Amino acid sequence: MKVNIKPLTLILALALCQLAVAQKSIFTPEHEFRLGIGSYPIAKSMDYFYNSNDISMKEYGYGDGYGGYYGNFSGDQYGARLAYHGPRVFTGSISAGYTYNMLRWLSVGATFTYAGDFQKRYDKTTDQEKEKNSANRFYLMPTVRFNYYNRPLIRLYSQIGVGISYINKQQHYKGKKHTTSAWGTSAQVTLLGISVGKQLFGFGEVIGTGVQGSFVFGIGYKFNAKNR
Repeated sequence: MKVNIKPLTLILALALCQLAVAQKSIFTPEHEFRLGIGSYPIAKSMDYFYNSNDISMKEYGYGDGYGGYYGNFSGDQYGARLAYHGPRVFTGSISAGYTYNMLRWLSVGATFTYAGDFQKRYDKTTDQEKEKNSANRFYLMPTVRFNYYNRPLIRLYSQIGVGISYINKQQHYKGKKHTTSAWGTSAQVTLLGISVGKQLFGFGEVIGTGVQGSFVFGIGYKFNAKNR
């Protein structure tokens, strides 16, 4: 039986082309590391100045959120009317994270975040320092990221993280140091994030809320999980 080679050759060529396209579209898992800094957290329940149940703190005006933390020392001669606050220094929400890009549309990982807050109070008459306050908090959150546009150079995504928090705050007043701390929960929701670059990339998360703030920017590095 005579076989026409040309049609078979054409069919085989088309099949090979389709296989090449399919192989090219297969996603290879990746490891990813990020460093970022965010704006002031806007989640009130996760603020530094949580309601304290520490009796010694309440004796010095603690316990009612931000205003209570930095004092209305009504029973002290250096009360609110005789003292003023210095500038409030905030470190920003500094974060480091690892992500495993397991699928083209799905990534899982964890993020560690630190944020510090510092402020002093001064006597209005002498300008001498009378009080120094600081608050440090730490967050550890497992994260899930949904990549709804994923190309080699540009990626758009949404992300959610939920985890634990540890807050430590200190007050130096009249030569005495008062400390209180607490454990709690933490969360960060990012509705719109974008990263630009291949292995080395920059990223921005511009619509979000939680312990990292509503704006987060940074750099990252990723590499093929099968080649390392």
